[in-house]
Amino acid sequence: MNYIAIFLDETGKALSNDSSEQYINIQLGDFKDINQATNSARLLFDGDEIEQGVLWSRTGCGGMLITSEVNNIN
Repeated sequence: MNYIAIFLDETGKALSNDSSEQYINIQLGDFKDINQATNSARLLFDGDEIEQGVLWSRTGCGGMLITSEVNNIN
């Protein structure tokens, strides 16, 4: 799956461009599962996972992993 990291401010709110209100994000790439994507994001944010898909940095900001792909559950 292709994962994107949305940047969060010190309050946990998604950072956005003030004029267009587009969320600030970075494409992490294609990973087998969320654990692989988390490992990549952990390096990007220089932080720790505080819950699945949410990382927090020692500098007081963080990121949330998202994907647009949906798994079919039978």
